[in-house]
Amino acid sequence: MYPVVYDRFDEQYKGMGLAVLENAQDVRVYEKLNGEHTLEMVLPRNDPKWEYIQTDNFIKVDGNLYIIRATEEQRDSNGKLLSNIQCEHIFYELLDGYIQHKELINTTAQMTLVDFLTGTRFTANAVSVQGNRDLEVEDVTVVAGINEMLKEWACEMKCAGLPGADGKFLVTLLPERGRNNGVQIRYRKNLKSIKKTTDARGVVTRLYPYGKDGLGIEGATQNKSGLSYIDSPRINDYRIPKKGSHTFNDIEDPDELYKAALEHLATVDTPRITYEVDMLELKALAEYGDIEGIQLGDTVRVIDEELGIDVFARVVEYERHPFDPWRSRVVLANFRPGLTDFLSELQDAKDIIKNITHRGKVNAYWLDGLIQYYSDKIRDSSEFAHAEIRDGKGILLQNANPESPSFGAMYIGPGIFAIANERVNGEWNWRTFGTGEGFTADLISAGRIRSEFIQIGPDTEFAEGYDPGNSVKQGVSYNRVFIDKNGLRVLDPSGIARLILGEYTKGKYGVKAVDGELYGTMIRTGSEGSKTYISLEPTNELKMVKDGKIVVEINAFQSDSSIFLYKDGQQLASLGSYSKNGELFGALRGTAPTRKIALSTGFSGIFVRDNGDMEFTGNTNTRHVFEKKIFATNGIESFGAKNAVVITENYGQRLLYSYEMPESKFGDEGVAELKDGICRIDLDPIFLETMEPNTKETPFIVHLTPYDWLNLRVKEIGDTYFVVEEKEGLSGRFAWQLNGIRKGFTNIRINTTFDESELDDTWEDEVDLASLEEALGLTGDVRDLEVEEITE
Repeated sequence: MYPVVYDRFDEQYKGMGLAVLENAQDVRVYEKLNGEHTLEMVLPRNDPKWEYIQTDNFIKVDGNLYIIRATEEQRDSNGKLLSNIQCEHIFYELLDGYIQHKELINTTAQMTLVDFLTGTRFTANAVSVQGNRDLEVEDVTVVAGINEMLKEWACEMKCAGLPGADGKFLVTLLPERGRNNGVQIRYRKNLKSIKKTTDARGVVTRLYPYGKDGLGIEGATQNKSGLSYIDSPRINDYRIPKKGSHTFNDIEDPDELYKAALEHLATVDTPRITYEVDMLELKALAEYGDIEGIQLGDTVRVIDEELGIDVFARVVEYERHPFDPWRSRVVLANFRPGLTDFLSELQDAKDIIKNITHRGKVNAYWLDGLIQYYSDKIRDSSEFAHAEIRDGKGILLQNANPESPSFGAMYIGPGIFAIANERVNGEWNWRTFGTGEGFTADLISAGRIRSEFIQIGPDTEFAEGYDPGNSVKQGVSYNRVFIDKNGLRVLDPSGIARLILGEYTKGKYGVKAVDGELYGTMIRTGSEGSKTYISLEPTNELKMVKDGKIVVEINAFQSDSSIFLYKDGQQLASLGSYSKNGELFGALRGTAPTRKIALSTGFSGIFVRDNGDMEFTGNTNTRHVFEKKIFATNGIESFGAKNAVVITENYGQRLLYSYEMPESKFGDEGVAELKDGICRIDLDPIFLETMEPNTKETPFIVHLTPYDWLNLRVKEIGDTYFVVEEKEGLSGRFAWQLNGIRKGFTNIRINTTFDESELDDTWEDEVDLASLEEALGLTGDVRDLEVEEITE
């Protein structure tokens, strides 16, 4: 399928889109493990489809979407106008996402990835990456945040090229991407050319591991030697041990440190080997199909008998030409590159880095790490047991007499000098260094130091008699930060104080932000240790606590928000949402163990219990008005009458009362006429379906009223009819009424109401029956009763 262009606002990416680029040339897809994923192609400038090549539009190739980022227009040697189109994979849409600051403590990879992708059209799957970590990122893009995850969890990433059914692109983190499908790249089969590169820079065979605050492995259970280093099984592959250190800033246990060090040593004690292979992709040929297909991260076997190469290695770079499969190229390696490839581009041979934990605490051994680095550099440059000058190696000046006041040594080499004032195990202990990158020393004495930036460690001490508070002059503005006896103020460009820390008004102390924002993991009122307070907590909860017991809780950490109400520490009710048969309601819910709620004005109210009872209460003049229909699935029980309000022409609104019986019955009536003394009445079939059938236990009862001089009887009652007979065989008109037991109410007669045990012994005293009758119009002249107006 040729490349297809879609509009930047498209979200489906189906069909032919805006245009199909059938004239596209040199279509090239390049992907690097945990790194770049780009698309390039050339399109004739006079192609009519060129008008759709707009930045931020999308191009779909091989089931992946790419964002058009840039174009280059040129004329080739034949005078033909061409345009080079450069695109990035849809994953890099996350470059437009921004993380201001996030500090995640003891979090999982899944929770972190979900947090980073919230608010984007990407969804997370990192459940196969195990372990909890602390991670802090600030002022970065979402892509940079995910890069930190890849380094922290030592995992690999892939992103779906098209959205799923939910319209989102799936970002997946895996311990290791790809599979071994038995694919071979063999000379004279699909291998066109191969280049092998071996890089021994950075190999370490003796590792000095450090943990948090300089923790060593001497006390580790598995460290039988008690030494501060671990030797690789390959240490004898080299003339001298290749030493190096690595700091695991968040490890506090010696056994855990020893295990982590072994795992790390296994990744750095062999040279890094890469194979650059130009190959023919056999999966493009019909006779092979997907059998010979490879993906990024796959492990493949490379065979070239003439070069003596027969190895397994992973695909870490993959350059493919979908329409020119013979031009494909892969890079295979025995190591995992990073998203920014720090190991090969930015770090030096000993992997010396600025050791800072994710929570910002400087490791106490960062200086020793640098010293170890520069010491190794000197040993690599020269043998310094004697004072010598060697071409290209440097100069060593030394005074080997320990009694001399000038006992010590200075080494000057290419791009570095070093100074030592003591020997350890017969060798100079180099502690002071200078390179083009800067100076490192245990102690620097100076009258004045000028610098744009000075970083001070946590163990800083001050000379006796020196007050560090005087290091900041009061009443002086430091880049719009003003400090005086009342505290600290931050001014905006117009000179207005926007943040005040200290005495923000006379006699009141605290933090005041004017038209600004405050951020914190937890914000809490009251004094420290107080049992009565209001707190905004990390799980997006607002709690109100009285005497150590929660009174009100508002949370928004679920898919919807809820408000919970408590009494004496027991949750009574919640306000939130409720779904019934797909219909969403705002809900006030009683919670366990009582599961009861009440709406009350003090004089009247509605009380709902867990068993489904709903009680309406009020004084004797209370009238509960419902302007719409009322549906009751389990019946209506009333101490008073059940009335219908009717509107009369001359007497206004009046009440009509229902006719009630000991049993639940339905009735029908009509007027019929006898012919020669006989009349058959066929009952309404719909009406019949509402009643129990005519049986001995549930008989139909018929009442007759003659309108002429007739002597009537019911001769027969059938299942669907009854027959009326006149004794003398006369003809005439009569009225009839029939009733029967309501379906489902057999043998129910003068039943009890709700559980009477819920009423106390004095319930009769609380019901003023006389007042109730009066309010319901059961006494006096009904015409004198005033009825509240009811509107439809």
